[in-house]
Amino acid sequence: TNQVASSTYTPTFVAAPSAAADTSSGDWNTSQTISPLTNDTVGAGGSFVGSTVKLCTTATADASCNGATLTVSGQGTYTANANGTVTFVPLASFTGVATPVKYVLLDNAGQRTTSTITPTVVAPPVPTASNETKIVEAGATGTFTTLTGASGLATSGGPSFTTAQTFLCGVAPAAETAPNCTKTS
Repeated sequence: TNQVASSTYTPTFVAAPSAAADTSSGDWNTSQTISPLTNDTVGAGGSFVGSTVKLCTTATADASCNGATLTVSGQGTYTANANGTVTFVPLASFTGVATPVKYVLLDNAGQRTTSTITPTVVAPPVPTASNETKIVEAGATGTFTTLTGASGLATSGGPSFTTAQTFLCGVAPAAETAPNCTKTS
């Protein structure tokens, strides 16, 4: 007996994912954790695989973008984390808008998408110091409030304020005025 069976196969395709550019902003000398998957989209039935996030320069071809870390000279280091986030650790000497870096990631169907991450590092506040004036007789000594520490004259939220950067203003006959003082004793 001739028996015939027939069926219909309807393949399901997951639409290609797309990635949007990411930015972040953080304080000077503080690491930033960026979540690039947050604003990226994946087709119905698809999902991103966070552990596939790879880093490279924007000039690198997508297929060759395969770094777990990327260091940008004079700016800092990026690290792709297993959960799909990227950590940027800026150099202590860097402030401003960093050079964009490329990231590539895959969805659960193995489809690739790519975009950029551009962090900004906010400059620290400018150190300030309060004036303190004392009149000291010739040959005598005077004691001034310390420059650093909780009760010091100098305040800062940024780079260290050191006594090596501290100058006194000369008095007559070689009088000086701030900020052009050059004396150290």
